[in-house]
Formats: sequence, C-alpha cells, structure tokens
Amino acid sequence: MKSQPVTQSTSQQTTLPAWLSGASQGVAGKLGSLPSYSAYTGPGPAGLTPQQIQALGLSSSNVGQGQAIASGAYSPLNSLTGFQMPTIDPTKLGADAQSLMNPYIQSVIDPATAAIDRNTQQAMNQTDTSLAAQHAFGGSRQGVADATVATQGALQKSQLTSQLMSQGYSAAQAAAMAEQQSNQSAAATGAGIRAGAANSLAGLGGNIGAMNTADLQNLLAAGGVGQQSQTAQNLFQYQNWMNNLTMPGQLLGQQAGILGSLPHDTSQTGQSTQMSYSNPLMGLAGLGLGLGSLGMGGGTTLGGGLISGLFPSLFGKQQQQAGG
Repeated sequence: MKSQPVTQSTSQQTTLPAWLSGASQGVAGKLGSLPSYSAYTGPGPAGLTPQQIQALGLSSSNVGQGQAIASGAYSPLNSLTGFQMPTIDPTKLGADAQSLMNPYIQSVIDPATAAIDRNTQQAMNQTDTSLAAQHAFGGSRQGVADATVATQGALQKSQLTSQLMSQGYSAAQAAAMAEQQSNQSAAATGAGIRAGAANSLAGLGGNIGAMNTADLQNLLAAGGVGQQSQTAQNLFQYQNWMNNLTMPGQLLGQQAGILGSLPHDTSQTGQSTQMSYSNPLMGLAGLGLGLGSLGMGGGTTLGGGLISGLFPSLFGKQQQQAGG
C-alpha cells in the first residue's frame, strides 16, 4: 500500500517584533512625564530706559524754549523797520556853530582885543612921554601921534578880530558838522547794533532749539540701544522657557515618528499537507469491470485486453493457476 498527498493548505500569521513593541511601549510610557503647562512669569518687553525717561522730561520742559528766545527779537526788529537816518540840518548847523562861537569869543577874541587895547594905550603913553620930553606935550603933535597910535591899534584889533572870528567860525562850523555827522553815524551804528542783537536772538533761539532736538535724539538713540538689548535678553529667557516646555514633547514626537516609519509587522507563511491512503488495485479492478463490458473484435473485450496488457504478470499468474 502506498501514500499519496491529496490536499494542501497555506496559513499566514502577522506578529509585531518584540523590540518594536518594547520601543513603542517606552515612548508611550514617557507621555506621563511630559512637563505640564505653566504660565510664563518672566520679564516681558523692556521698559523705558533712564535716557528715554530723561528725553521725555526734556521734551516737555524744553518745548518752545528756542521759539520764545527767538520771539524776543521781534520787537527790536519791528522798531527798526521804520528807522530813518538823521540828516544834516543847516539851520541846526548854524545854531550849533554860533553856540560854539560864544565861548570862543569869550575865551579867545575878547582877551586878544583887550591885549591890543592895552598895547595901544601903552604905545600912546610912550608917545606922550617922548613928546613931553620934547616939550611938545599937549600940542598938535601929541594929538597927531596919539591918533596914529590909536589908528594902528584899532586896525590891528580889527584885523585880529576878523581873523580870529573867521578861524573860529570855521572851526565852530566844522565842529557842528562833525557833531551832526557823529550823531548820524551813532544812530546808524545803534540801529545796526539793535538789528544785530535781534538777529542774534533769533539765531540763538534756532540754535537752542536745534541743540535741544539733538540732545533728545541722542538720548533716545542711547536709550533705544539699551532697551533693545534688554528686550533681547528678555526674549532669550522666554525662549529658554518655551524650549523647556515644548522640547520634551517635540523629542518624543520625533521618536514616535521614527518608530512609525519602521516596519510594524512580519508575516510568517506555512504550508500543511493532509495524507490519505488507498489500494490502487481496487481502483483498477473497478476500472477493468467497466472496461470489460466494451466488446472488441475476435471475441475479446476492451477491458480484458487493457487489464491483461497493464498487468500481464498478474493475469498470467492467475491463468496458470486456473489451468492448473
């Protein structure tokens, strides 16, 4: 009797590798150790620096300071808009010259003419003395001599007076002219000084305003640098807090992502064979019975010829036993 396979089945089993299962459980176990949320209590944006606070104070106290100083130039400048240069007044020039002549006459001409009068009188006295010595005193010769001396004295006095008056008046007129010119120049100089002072006030106001603005800008710039630096430090602290809060979860997420990208199953395929046992001769005998009924020429059948051909030894042995 011989065995032959007649049926065959296939089975497949999916399992998670032990190392992957352990790694996944390890990642899942870390979820409970993640930091819980807590509000950030560190410093926020930096506040105003001392320089910025100082700038704010100056911007309030210095508002309009330069403008107020510059506005002080308005009144003197406005008064100069109608300024008129003093002119030379001939009438006043004559009066001033005459006023200068009076002391000149008193101090120069009068003493000079008085000296001439004295000299003339002395000359006459000398002439009279000389005539008296000649026994001509009281005569006509004395009268002629005295008249000659008096005439000469009067002529000298007249010439000197005229000369002194001319010189004095020219000097007085020049002095009066110089005085009016000096007054004219002084008025122009005074107007220029007032204009310069007013313009200086206007420029000073503008300069003070510009300096105040520069001070504010410098303070704000310096304070801004300090504020930005402090803000950057505060942001660094906040970022550290954020990293401490979120980094564990991010790292755990990375681990879970790596595990998720790995193969999660393995397949094992197996085959099983079922065996059945049967007698091949019994099958063939049945086959022979069926085939034996089929007739063939010469008085033989298909079944008998086929069987005897397939198993000649068996049928030959049976025939021998039958003939005996």
